[in-house]
Formats: sequence, C-alpha cells, structure tokens
Amino acid sequence: MSRRSSLQASQPTPSSTPLTTRVIRLGVALLENLDQQRYAKRARCSTVLADEPDNLDSNSPIYDSILASQGAEGIVITTNFSPSEFNLIWTEVRQYIFRQWNVGSGRKSAVSARDLLLMLFTSLKDCVSVVLNGFAINCKKFYKGSVSDKTIFHENINSHLASLAKRTGETTLEDSEPGMEQWAVLADKGYQGIQHNVRAVLPLKKPIGGILTFAEQAKNDRIASDRVIVENYFGRLKTLWATCSDTYRWSRKSYDIVFQACLALTNVHVRLHPLRAEDGDSNAQYINRLNAIGAKIIKTKRAAGKAYRSKRKVRLSMVLASENTFTRDLPGSDAELGFDNEDGNSSFIM
Repeated sequence: MSRRSSLQASQPTPSSTPLTTRVIRLGVALLENLDQQRYAKRARCSTVLADEPDNLDSNSPIYDSILASQGAEGIVITTNFSPSEFNLIWTEVRQYIFRQWNVGSGRKSAVSARDLLLMLFTSLKDCVSVVLNGFAINCKKFYKGSVSDKTIFHENINSHLASLAKRTGETTLEDSEPGMEQWAVLADKGYQGIQHNVRAVLPLKKPIGGILTFAEQAKNDRIASDRVIVENYFGRLKTLWATCSDTYRWSRKSYDIVFQACLALTNVHVRLHPLRAEDGDSNAQYINRLNAIGAKIIKTKRAAGKAYRSKRKVRLSMVLASENTFTRDLPGSDAELGFDNEDGNSSFIM
C-alpha cells in the first residue's frame, strides 16, 4: 500500500496551460487554417449540377434519380455501398420484402421496396422550411433515412399549417387561387400528395410513357427558380458549419441540438449578410465534393482489393511450390508423381 502511494506521488501531475492571449491567437489561427483548407477543397469542385431527371416510369425512382444525377458515387455517399454491392444485398432480401410489401388493405406505400432499402442505409434526415426572407423554420427532430419526406411533412402538419396561415391584414392581398386563406408552400417532386392538406405548388411529373409539354416544363423551371432560395440557404449552412457538410461522427443523441444550433446561428448570419447566388454555387460545390469523396473511396477500395488479390496470389504460389518440393523429397515420390508404362512412355499425375 505504501509502495503504491509512493509511486502515485512520484508521477508528475498534468498542468493546465494558462489561457493567455498568445494561446487564444494560436487556437484561432489553427481554426482559420482548417477553414481555409476546407474552402480550398470546395473551390476545386464545379458549381454545375446535373439536372434532376423525372423517373416516374422507373420501378425505383429514388435510386435511379440518385444514380443518374450523381453517378455511382452518389449511391456510395448515400448508402456506403457501391451499386454492385447494393444490388447483391437487394438480391438477398428481395423475396422477403416482396412478400411483406403492400400486403393488406390500406397498406400501399408511397415508395418502392427497393427505394426503401436504399433509404434504410441513410442514417439521419431532417426536414426544414425556408421562408422568403431567407430564414429556416420548423426544424424538428431527426428521422431515420427510411422515413419519406412526405411522411415527415405530415407528422409535422400542425406546425406547417400554423406557419402557412395568413395573419390579420394579409387576407386582403389580391389572391384568387384556391386556398387563399393560406400561403403556399413550394416543394419538390418528393412531396407529391401534400396538396391535399395544405396549399402547395409542386412541379409536374412526366406522365407514364409521355413527356411534358413546353408550357409544363416552363412551369417547372419557374418553380425551381423560386425555390433557389432553399439551395442558397443550405449552401450558406454548409459553408459555415463543417458538421453539416460532412459525415456526422458525434453521438446521435446530440444531433438535434447541434443541427438546430447551426440553423439558429445561420439565421443570425443571414440576417447580417443576406443570401446571394454564390451560396447556391457553394451548395453545388459541396455536393460535387461529396461525390468526389465517394469516387476516391471507391478507387481506394478497388486498389486495396487489387493489392490483396496480388499478395494472395503470391502466397498461394509459394505454398504450392513448397508443397511440390516436399512431395518430391518423400520416399516413393517417383512412383506417385510419374512412372513408365509398359510401352516405354512416361506418364505423370498432375
């Protein structure tokens, strides 16, 4: 007991670094350096995103949309599996899912079975509304990736109804469209069906076996132009906070408070510095950077697999060579490996 106490007493106790002006400056300089590195990586990416295709004819519109717009890297980023690996998993579970899918009255799902498997690999999802002045509102708890955007919207319908209701004096504004007692919400194609509960402006989907007319496509373009403020906001959010533009590595229990704090601080930043088109370009660059990260992961995995196969081939050849040498050294190995036939020809056992 006395020896243990003496050993503990002889060990130096860690001393805390005093918080001086120099230490603070060094810490701030380190953070600024990391931030500049992040900006430099983003600046190397293009600001152009591929147009989102309309995949109403597809059996798996969500999967095919990601694959067509972001390539194989998009599937890797979303699920941590390559398309070939995802297809192998789907082959294993397909029969079971089909036996349980849309069984019984009133159980028709809004997504396909294959798309559900895709969303199961997406860990966290948030639904946020962006108002015309550039502020984010109605941020609730996070959901699992298997929950569709439409379902999240309906589960928070009360807050959406309260936000869309016109206040005193706003009802006198000229508005002759149906549902004039509400403001309209602009949503993307993943929210089809919410127009039955709220006043919504949704882009038109391509009919099965058909195409959109010029007027319908022009309408979709106008809706996308009005919704650009959403892209600008999330570009600002990802620019300010690295935790919102990369893989979330902290505890899920703290995700809600971290994400909501980032939204609140981003709202303050937007109030001081209004959104600009450059924020939308930043959002596109971050998306393209994530695609590049996915491509790098695939390349690294392929290189590792190739190196493993090469080393395994060398090991097997060495083992076979040693076994052949050992076999030749055994007594009677000549009779086992080769012999002369009665006609004088030599035969060998391979």
